[in-house]
Amino acid sequence: MFDVHTVCRIRGDLAPWFDVGVDCRKEASIAKAAVTEAYFRVSDVGIQILGGYWLTLDFQVKQRCHNARLMRSGGAPTT
Repeated sequence: MFDVHTVCRIRGDLAPWFDVGVDCRKEASIAKAAVTEAYFRVSDVGIQILGGYWLTLDFQVKQRCHNARLMRSGGAPTT
């Protein structure tokens, strides 16, 4: 599992490769899976912090959790 700082570093490392046209599809797929997993974990922490209040409309955690769940099942295999 990746932490958020590692995910940011991966993104920063891949950007120059894309700029010069290097074929890095494999690395991009790994980065997408890592970002998706990190997003899901962060939204889960938000749910844990807010308790039952995350279901109210005052917070965006409900939408973030929904988006994270969709990203997890939308094309990037994660384990």
